Amino acid sequence: MLIFVCITAAGFILLVGGSLFGHDHDGDHDHGGHFDHGHDAGHDIEPTVSIFSTKVIGSFIMGFGAGGAIAAYYGADPLRASFIGLAVGFLIGLLMYGVLRLIYSQQSTSIVTTNTAVGEIGMVTVPIGRNGTGEVAITLRGQNRSFLARSADTSAIAKGRQVRVVQTAGSQLVVREVEEANAPLST
Repeated sequence: MLIFVCITAAGFILLVGGSLFGHDHDGDHDHGGHFDHGHDAGHDIEPTVSIFSTKVIGSFIMGFGAGGAIAAYYGADPLRASFIGLAVGFLIGLLMYGVLRLIYSQQSTSIVTTNTAVGEIGMVTVPIGRNGTGEVAITLRGQNRSFLARSADTSAIAKGRQVRVVQTAGSQLVVREVEEANAPLST
């Protein structure tokens, strides 16, 4: 029975230690950051949890030790106590996985990639100089965002003018001024 108690303690230390001191590097699934370095990898990184998370594994180990210790206390032989410990560990690990999935699914993200702005209409907030950059405000996913922008034909665009995003270049937008008669104001 002492070995099961020690396993329970080890699982508890792994669970608490991983929660306090670690980031749970689950193959980069926990990281909500997106870095635009001039190319689009074709996907956004969304926070998720893995079945191999230290929290899930720590819960499994703790459940295995506790289940085995309780079974041994009630007179089960070591083999039977181990199988009971496996079942309890599996259930507790699965329960922890479910709880973590629920928590992670409730997280929101403010990740807005520049490629979602293509085709949108915005307003110049900082004038775009000839062969230079300025700033454009666009409403994306219900949020007003500002992006660095440059003109598609390298001409200057004054502050307050409406522009349409024609493409992206890294984290910058490439815009073209819109004729006033054809452009509904979207910002």
